[in-house]
Amino acid sequence: MRITLMKDALINSRNRMIIVTLSVADFLNSDVAHKVVAFFNSADGPDQLFIELKQIPTTTLLKAMVDFYHKNKIFIMLSKINDNRHFEKIATSLKYVDGVKLTV
Repeated sequence: MRITLMKDALINSRNRMIIVTLSVADFLNSDVAHKVVAFFNSADGPDQLFIELKQIPTTTLLKAMVDFYHKNKIFIMLSKINDNRHFEKIATSLKYVDGVKLTV
């Protein structure tokens, strides 16, 4: 987790939104989750924070972490959704996330 890099990016930008890509392991790691939330809520944090997942955990694990992040006003997005990804495998997860990043 590169919190310092994100802080520097915000200081040097008028943009107050950040999209952070996390691995499934980092997304499910409670230490990482609490660091992300602490950064978001800090004076140096962004106005909006999106977590991008290129892979998704099981629905049960996804839902638990999405609930945690949503309680802290952080959005979750799935990426790499295109013809190469089997939609049936992710369809049940879509109701828990806030958006998808499409490759066209």
